[in-house]
Amino acid sequence: MFRKLARSVLALVLVAAAVGTLGYRWAYGTWWQTPQHIAYCGRTYDAANVRALSLAQIEKSENKTSLASGTVPDPIVGVGHVPPVLGRPLLAAAAPKATLHEGEAGAPCSLAVFLKTGSDAYTSYSLVGGP
Repeated sequence: MFRKLARSVLALVLVAAAVGTLGYRWAYGTWWQTPQHIAYCGRTYDAANVRALSLAQIEKSENKTSLASGTVPDPIVGVGHVPPVLGRPLLAAAAPKATLHEGEAGAPCSLAVFLKTGSDAYTSYSLVGGP
């Protein structure tokens, strides 16, 4: 009886691991590595660079237009995790609605998102397609 239960539990764990692995591959285009693409805000973002950026570099590059126009820089905020719940933090610029694209639900979408890949290392992802 105990062996039968143990085999059933083992089989269930193996099936769950296989489904999780295939789901990750389908959602992110890789086998448990840094994703090639990320879905956020009803849009798709593709990896934009191969070198890691620091948070200071992200804030400087994302706020270049705001600083040039003399307005307050757009803050970089956490917008989720990849994969969801237990994954790595995903950041985006919280720009004014006028400078963002509309997502499927009408929420503003950033032109780029940043996935944390180290203690102060982020991979940038650019919006695929036009506004």
